[in-house]
Amino acid sequence: MKRVDVLSEYRINSATYTGSYGTVDSLNQYPNDQGTSPAKRSSRSSINTSPTVLNINNLPLPTNTKDTALLQSAVFILDGIKYRSIQHKIDPLSLSIYQVYHSRPFQWLLKGVLLLLLMLAFFEYPTSFSLSSDYRFRNQTWFLGEAPCGTTEAVEIVCLIFILCDCMLRFYLGGWKRFVRKPWLVLYAVMIGLSFIDVFISIAFCDRKYDPLPMSLAYTLRMRRYFRPIFFLISSTIMKKFAKAVALTLPHIFTVLVLLVIHMYVFAMIGLLVFPHPPDKAITNTTGIINSTHLPDADSDLINPNLNYSYYTQQEGERYFRTVADALESLLVLLTTANHPDVMMPIYQYNRFSAIYFILFLGIGSYIILNLLIAVIYNHFKGFFQNSLQSSFLRRRVAFRAAFTILIRKTQDLMKRSSQRNSYSHDHVGKDLVRELLQRVKIKESQKPLMYQKLETVNSQFISWKHFREVFDLISQDTSRRRAARLPYYTNVRVFQWFQFIIRHRIFAYFTHFVSIVNVIIITVELQLSYSESLSNPDSRLAGFNLFFVSYYVLEQILKLIGFGLKGYFRSIGNIYEGLLTLALLILEILALALYGGPLQTHAHLIDVTQFDIIIRLMNIFIVLRILRILAHVEKLKILTATIFELIRNLRGFSGIIFVIYYIFALLGMQLFMDVDGPSHDPTLRMTCGTYDKLRYFANNFHDFASSLMVLWDVMVVNNWFILLDKYGTDSFLGNWAKLYFIAWWLVAVIIFVNLFISLVLETFLVKWEAVHRSQEENPPGEYEGREGEAWERQATQVDSQISDIHNLLRAQLVEPEESRIMHELQRHHDLMLV
Repeated sequence: MKRVDVLSEYRINSATYTGSYGTVDSLNQYPNDQGTSPAKRSSRSSINTSPTVLNINNLPLPTNTKDTALLQSAVFILDGIKYRSIQHKIDPLSLSIYQVYHSRPFQWLLKGVLLLLLMLAFFEYPTSFSLSSDYRFRNQTWFLGEAPCGTTEAVEIVCLIFILCDCMLRFYLGGWKRFVRKPWLVLYAVMIGLSFIDVFISIAFCDRKYDPLPMSLAYTLRMRRYFRPIFFLISSTIMKKFAKAVALTLPHIFTVLVLLVIHMYVFAMIGLLVFPHPPDKAITNTTGIINSTHLPDADSDLINPNLNYSYYTQQEGERYFRTVADALESLLVLLTTANHPDVMMPIYQYNRFSAIYFILFLGIGSYIILNLLIAVIYNHFKGFFQNSLQSSFLRRRVAFRAAFTILIRKTQDLMKRSSQRNSYSHDHVGKDLVRELLQRVKIKESQKPLMYQKLETVNSQFISWKHFREVFDLISQDTSRRRAARLPYYTNVRVFQWFQFIIRHRIFAYFTHFVSIVNVIIITVELQLSYSESLSNPDSRLAGFNLFFVSYYVLEQILKLIGFGLKGYFRSIGNIYEGLLTLALLILEILALALYGGPLQTHAHLIDVTQFDIIIRLMNIFIVLRILRILAHVEKLKILTATIFELIRNLRGFSGIIFVIYYIFALLGMQLFMDVDGPSHDPTLRMTCGTYDKLRYFANNFHDFASSLMVLWDVMVVNNWFILLDKYGTDSFLGNWAKLYFIAWWLVAVIIFVNLFISLVLETFLVKWEAVHRSQEENPPGEYEGREGEAWERQATQVDSQISDIHNLLRAQLVEPEESRIMHELQRHHDLMLV
């Protein structure tokens, strides 16, 4: 039999031993040790020379350690709920600090500090707080101005001190050996030290941040800003799991990218040879865009008999295939379809068979290889991420088992003093101890009734490991598909019961949705026929329709309150959503009537209506939003909507990874292209159609952090991203090498992370679809299903878990770990003694 005891709870001999296991005192004061030989006592006192697995047969627990045992078990249970490792100190003082550290206020404070540290990038030089990012309007619009010297640095120092305290607490709670074995924590400590050094350097040079190079480099090259997203990443376990799964998937992605590069190279060489350019002309600039003054007019092409196939092939080569680098760049942009069909028009207008080349390239590259990449990412990322979640699931089982084993030892101690010792099985825990444990565990009170109910289903006074595990698994059990009981009638008067029946009937719900659809159709027609009059005249037909429908919506909500009762009404999220929108509509309608009168008043047009358009715009926005309530009553749309909400709720970790890469690339873009602003250095580009200057893309720049994020978003969308390639390839000090930055961002953002997101969307939808169909098979519609529609709102008998819900999303795909694996992990705990 294997048992767990805490060394700090035992007293051995008269000496005191202090080590990594805690404090060990004398055993002489315990009656069970009277009469033991000195040799045995000596062997017990030599525990500091033994490994972590120690022999403590017949060693009793003192009666005053019950609170400590329950405290340790409660902490282990919370570790399991949160999927945390139990590798931390478990003496009472450390556990108290551990609970404070993982408490919700402290964790929210830590997240707030990290968020403040990340937001400093918007306030630091150059500040992002201006109304326009376009250099032409920078001095004409609102501008906050640069922060005084040392202001942001002072805030950053405060944040870094708090983060340093967080690192020190992790070090104290885990101990030196555990700390150095975790690469994330070592990296955490190193980056904190480097951040302090860098911030003091910036303070020393902050008065020279506007100076020309190289004096301003000491201020602008702030390496600590690249550490901030890493701090954010380390603070989240699920984000680290996503990052690890992405890192393991990269080699498989690289294999497909090699195939893609080969495909592009082959077609680039073919294009270079099929579409030659005139060797005696050099009329293109470094962007590969030919000056329009060198091209004949389109009308003259039709009547010029001297223009033949050779001329058009040369135009194709001159524009897009002049060099190997130009050919690869043109095909890379074509792969994203950003320059299609422009890239083929010079030759296609003369020879339609030339389209075969571009169709083959896009068909193989965009529709086969890139979709094959999605399949590879979906397969491998899902496997790696599921393995990571499996290890988290093992952590939960180890934590639950650690709590169970501590309670076993305490139960054994209690049974030695009880008359029921003969009826006790040595691998069971007393139900009274489990009840006390449930009272100590810091979870929502609404979660406990179901757990107590499950505990009482065991007939014996002792429960096994299996039942113990099932009780605490209810914390994260997905019961969101169970139905609530039928709403009772809250009156015995027959007339009112019939009235409640009518309001709760599904036909009434259909009627309310029909009215909402009619209202939206009327708004659409009115805005199409008379947009200006409808939004500026209180006498307009739209104003009259709004008054009628708002009155109806108010009456509808009153009827629902009467029909469902106050408790039943607020139990439905849909009713709350409709009620809030109706309340907002009522306030706006009263405001409009008070200021401008009713729509039937003939003198309303004489009143100043400068603010009327704002009120009526808001009213119609709320009316349009109200129609979203219909989504909950269409089964197929309900599944799709639920999938969207599952993605929003479960993929916070993945969103954090996206934010990290955006943050790092935005900072890097500012470092490289901050000075690239305004019209192009090449005068010919200012007049060339389809260029940065001609399209007035001046607001898309890297002048500040917010603008950099927007440029990265534009490139990720890939529409017209070749314009930015040409701009920064021409005006940047890096020349054409600057294009590698944008290509690298396209690879990371679009090829890797967008495809990863697509994979997660597919997985979430499939899991949700299977869950819905499984629920329909297990819980067929009841007697009243479909008859009293809104009275049968779906509700959870179990509230959402306090953990990251991505574990619950893939819970059905996880495998229960073997008992031997669980016990092996327990034996690795340095602060526990195992037999």
